[in-house]
Amino acid sequence: MQIHGITRVLAVWLALVGICQATDPVREAGLIQGVTSRYGKDESIWLTAGKDRFAALLRETGRSRVEGGIVLLHGIDKSPDDPELLLHLRTGLAEHGWTTLGLFAPVREDGAGVSAYMAMEAEYKARLQAATSFLAGKQLAPPVFIGQRTGAAMLVKYLAGGGQAAAVVLIDLPNDAWLGLDQVKVPILDIVAGGKQPDPDDQARQRRTLMKNNAGYQQLRIIDAGSDLGLLQDMLLNRIHGWLKRGKGP
Repeated sequence: MQIHGITRVLAVWLALVGICQATDPVREAGLIQGVTSRYGKDESIWLTAGKDRFAALLRETGRSRVEGGIVLLHGIDKSPDDPELLLHLRTGLAEHGWTTLGLFAPVREDGAGVSAYMAMEAEYKARLQAATSFLAGKQLAPPVFIGQRTGAAMLVKYLAGGGQAAAVVLIDLPNDAWLGLDQVKVPILDIVAGGKQPDPDDQARQRRTLMKNNAGYQQLRIIDAGSDLGLLQDMLLNRIHGWLKRGKGP
């Protein structure tokens, strides 16, 4: 799709689609255009969640055997094409046989913090449900979910509230986002990065204690990496894929 074509689509979307007042549609449109202009119409797609029309990046696997579907959810001021980690996971897992769907999360005003995003639970839930329905149409539901930072926090809320998944990977889950984690009953790979968290060793221990009744809970600590997960792209890709292949996913 040409850039001017994307611009027209975004203009129509902003003018005609009802968008929750909590979001910042102008910032979201700018983020979407900056990313989707790099991809063709088969990979840059639009999904509908109620009155909300939002973008996603679809990467079909080239393998004859499809392992399953994976939905990726980014953190604040990031995108499903974030070069730090999600771009590598989105494309790398597709090479390993997974169909991946990277969602564009709702966007708040510039400078909004974690609490402002956590207040948009309904908007996130609608997009996650729309993604699940899309993959169900490909016989790839329930999907595996992968969330980073705020994306991981919203996945905890979604799954604790009854959302369906085959498994979930939480990457650098914020320390104040544990509420409901013990209510998530699907297999969990909890990747504790710790770069931006106080007392990461103690936080990791508390999480293991909280999740002792979930036999599918596994924790991976990479605290020494600090906050630069980009240095560990290949290792994280291989660990996530290996965990899923050992039977934690579909």
